[in-house]
Amino acid sequence: MDAYIQWVWSDDTTLYLLATAEGSLDVADFSEMMRRVGEAFVALDGAAVFDLRKARWDLDKSDINAIAAGFVQAGLRMDNKIALVCGRDLDQYGQLLIVASGASNRGFKARAFYDFDGALKWLAEKWNNY
Repeated sequence: MDAYIQWVWSDDTTLYLLATAEGSLDVADFSEMMRRVGEAFVALDGAAVFDLRKARWDLDKSDINAIAAGFVQAGLRMDNKIALVCGRDLDQYGQLLIVASGASNRGFKARAFYDFDGALKWLAEKWNNY
């Protein structure tokens, strides 16, 4: 896995952390990316986008649960929005939906997307609980 993490301005007011991964991912790779994002939030605070459009993975149920549980272990904050973006592969999108749902059930503001612009639009919106 190749991963890159950087702070990016999407407009004049929205700063987010972009974590981009390429290649084959497993649970350890997802955990490592989340850990690196959690560490970056120490320097600045904001939302995060996990751009996984050029990555590949195939997770089973226990893998998905481990990744969702990893949000807490990685030091991600519950008040940070986390967008998980993949390509239009239905299996991968479905798996990210379950990861985001599991993270949301643990109190995190996480959502899965297959549209990068849609993820950025969501990040810019004021958060509400409904």
